[in-house]
Amino acid sequence: MLTSTLFIIKVIKFAKTVPGFKELYHNDMKVLVQEGMYPIILVQLSRDFNLVTEEFNYFNFSNKEKEIILTRFSIFNKIADHVITSGRLIKLKNLDETLFALICYIELVKGGRSYCTNL
Repeated sequence: MLTSTLFIIKVIKFAKTVPGFKELYHNDMKVLVQEGMYPIILVQLSRDFNLVTEEFNYFNFSNKEKEIILTRFSIFNKIADHVITSGRLIKLKNLDETLFALICYIELVKGGRSYCTNL
């Protein structure tokens, strides 16, 4: 799943651009990225969501591959539901790049705060 790896790399690169992030303890940086990864990836996947067809880019899998994944690994149906829900919400708001970045920033810093030692 090369695309999922690219999403992870993008989230880490994004985190490093947040002012003050690199001054945190290493463990705090790790926790914030780990806790923020899923919601940030949802935000990113929602950018490709099509409101008319309610389809989204599912890591570039073919329709047959998507069907197999959703059938054999039923937990992914929940993830698909999350992408559709976030896609509807975000697409209806018609956000620009700055607001996308702000949402990602909020998701990065809110998730792991209770686990961090230096916040």
